[in-house]
Formats: sequence, C-alpha cells, structure tokens
Amino acid sequence: MTIINTLNELAIYSAGRNPKWSKQPSVDAPNGPPTSPSDGVALQGAVVALIGCDMRTGLVSRAYVTIDGWDATADYTVTIDGTPYTVTAEADEPTTLVALKGAIGSAVIIDGRLVVTTENTVAVSATGTGTMAQVGDATAVDVVVWGYSGGIWRAPTNAALSLERSLGERALLAGYERAYIEVVATDGVCTPDIGPCGLEG
Repeated sequence: MTIINTLNELAIYSAGRNPKWSKQPSVDAPNGPPTSPSDGVALQGAVVALIGCDMRTGLVSRAYVTIDGWDATADYTVTIDGTPYTVTAEADEPTTLVALKGAIGSAVIIDGRLVVTTENTVAVSATGTGTMAQVGDATAVDVVVWGYSGGIWRAPTNAALSLERSLGERALLAGYERAYIEVVATDGVCTPDIGPCGLEG
C-alpha cells in the first residue's frame, strides 16, 4: 500500500461518515461502569465513533409495561387514553404480556416488556395480588463514555454528560478496542448506542 493510499484511508476514518451502529441494552436505571472486557461495542480499529443515547424526542412517547407482582388468578389491564384492555392471567408473566399485546393490537414486546407507543396517557392495573408497573421514555439522562485499551477500561471524559435530548456526538477513540456508555442517571428508558466509523464502500 502506498503512502497516498494510507493517508486517504486515514482521512476517511477521521471523517467518520460510515458508522456501523450497535445498541447496548435499553435501561431505565443506572447500568453501572463496565466490568468485563466484552462489555460495550467493538470499535474494529475505528478512529472516530458516533456516540448515541436514544430517549424521548417529541410528543409521541413509549410506555414500557411489566408485571412485577404475579397472581395466577388476576386480571391485568392496560388503559390507553381511557380505553381499557384486559386479559386474565395466562400461564405466566411473559405469556400474559403477549396476550395483552394481542388485545391492544398496536403494542410490541421488547426485551420482555410490553411497549405501547402513543401520544395519549397510559395506565396499568391488576386485580387480586397482581401488580403492574410502567415507565416512559427518558427525558433527562447523565452518561459517561468509557474506552477499553491495554486491558483496562478508562473514562476519557472527566465528568458525566447531562442530556435532555437524544445524544449524537463524535468521539475520537483511536487506540481503544471497545467503547461503553455508562448511564449514571435517567428518568426513564434510554438506549445507548455506538457507531464505529469505518471505510466507505
């Protein structure tokens, strides 16, 4: 490879125009600093990576519903803008959430939670000793970006970044093998994601 080709590749890497996005698990509470060399996302030799943290961006929000108190004889209800959708307990919590998904029609199951996307209010309830919980998309999140190099996780930033919108930033991570986004604080569900930028084409 000639020096010109090498310089061209370095310029393309530095431009960061071809991110390959990978998501970390969605969280609604602090996920803690990285503890394993396999945490986060492999950077694959990238010089630049795009750092993201998806949260609520407009009027349409998502409600993440779980059953956190199981009663095999209970009725479980999700009410959307005043309209209740009720199912009687199925074999277990996951199958009951799937039944609620079918009753609502527009809901989906993500990471074991029933997710309702709506501009309207969402409420949950259960009979007997059953209980349900819900949490919405985050509107404020504090994050720390970590990089893994030389067998050690290091935090290039000195303090947490406080976010009130979906983060999208370029980070110089040359020399790091992996990157990880630690959620230090959040008021709802957010999804950290990292896009190492490679060669184009």
